[in-house]
Amino acid sequence: MRTKTFPTSDDLAIAIHRGPLGPMTLAAHGGTLVGAWFYRQRFFGAPYGVDEAVVGFARDAEDPALRAADAWLDAYYAGSNPPLDFPLRAYGNDFQLRVWDALLRVPYGTTTSYGKLAEALTQESQRPQGAAAQSGNAGKRARRAAAPSRPVSPRVVGWAVGRNPISLFVPCHRVLSASGGVSGYAGGVDRKEWLLALESGRVVAGLFGDVDGA
Repeated sequence: MRTKTFPTSDDLAIAIHRGPLGPMTLAAHGGTLVGAWFYRQRFFGAPYGVDEAVVGFARDAEDPALRAADAWLDAYYAGSNPPLDFPLRAYGNDFQLRVWDALLRVPYGTTTSYGKLAEALTQESQRPQGAAAQSGNAGKRARRAAAPSRPVSPRVVGWAVGRNPISLFVPCHRVLSASGGVSGYAGGVDRKEWLLALESGRVVAGLFGDVDGA
């Protein structure tokens, strides 16, 4: 179901996690993690209107979802694959939610492509045939309902992946181009390469000497 009402910045509990990829702003609403953005990430704060210029004044950092997310990030950056055993909720339209749900099914240490995601989403939306025997207006309506939906475009999938509001927790960094290249990450290609190296078991140093990202 499409989420029609988004919480606003004033509704959110905010905390900052400081790690090897710079600070990450975490946002929670009602004990549920709803946002996670890297420093200077594209679409920072969307769709809630969180202003990166003021997030340093973190509030309600003791929210249980924020504490759980902070601990999860510590474990993840240490090289483990911690379970997502706390609630997440991404706010978006129907298609975005389908794409983000598909991202959660891409296992740790693996990758997929925009094309493969598009194929999987197309297959999910296919409807069974079987209205040919009906006639008249009822038959026309049934045949339209039974007709397969149009294929999902990899480009549109990329649009939704890039607007994932819960970076890292919803692993959009595991999506590659058709050629296997690393590109198109809202948090920056350097971060995407770092995360993939970490998940492949390679030892990697932090991108920032100062974890504040300055």
